[in-house]
Amino acid sequence: MSETREMSAIDGEKGSVLAEIIRTPLFKDMFNSYLSEIDPRRGAATAKVIIWEDPQLILSLLASIPVMVNWIIAFLGELGNQTSGKFSPHLVKGFMANIWEDIDKDAMEECVKSYGRLIKGLLDESPEFQRALLEVIKGPVAIGTGKGINSAVKYVNDINRQDPMFLKKVFSGVVSTIEGKEFVEASTSLVNAALDQKPPLVSWVWHLLKMRIKRKFGR
Repeated sequence: MSETREMSAIDGEKGSVLAEIIRTPLFKDMFNSYLSEIDPRRGAATAKVIIWEDPQLILSLLASIPVMVNWIIAFLGELGNQTSGKFSPHLVKGFMANIWEDIDKDAMEECVKSYGRLIKGLLDESPEFQRALLEVIKGPVAIGTGKGINSAVKYVNDINRQDPMFLKKVFSGVVSTIEGKEFVEASTSLVNAALDQKPPLVSWVWHLLKMRIKRKFGR
C-alpha cells in the first residue's frame, strides 16, 4: 500500500515538474524551434547510422518498441479524451486534413512494404510468431474491428433516424457524378478479367457451394 502511494506521489511529482517545464517560455521556444528544423529526409540516414555504427543500440531500440508503442497509445488515447468536446469538429477536421496532406505518402507506402517483407520473413521462419500473430488477430484485432464496425453502423443508423433522406441524397450525389459510359466500360473490364481466371474462379465457387450445402443439409 505504501509502495502504491509512493509511486503515485512520484508520478504526480513528475507530472508537476513536466507541467512547470512546459510553462517555461524558453523551453517552448526551443521545442518549437527543434520541431520546425526536423528534416524528414534524414530519417533514413539516421537509421543506417544507428544500425551499422552500433548494432547494440538498434537492438536496444527494438527491445523498447513495446514500451514506446504503449506510451504512444496512452498518449494518443488521453489526447483524444482531452480534445473530444473541447475543440470544434470543424477545427479538428481542418487540422487533421493538414496533417494528412503533409505526410509523405510515398515514404509511408515504402515503409509498409518494408515491414510487410519483414513480417513475411518472420512468419515463414517462426511458427511461434505465426501463432502469436493469429492470437492477436483473433483477440484484440477482431474485437477492435467489431467495435469499429458497431460504431460505424450506429453512426449510420443515427444519421438515418435524424434525416431518412440523408443517405439517399449521398448515394444520389455519388451516382449522379459517375460517368455512365466510363463506369460500364471499367466494370465490364473488371468482370471479364475475373471471369478469365476460369480454373481458380470455378474451383472457388464450386468449393464455396459445396461447403454451404454440406453445412446446411449435413446437420
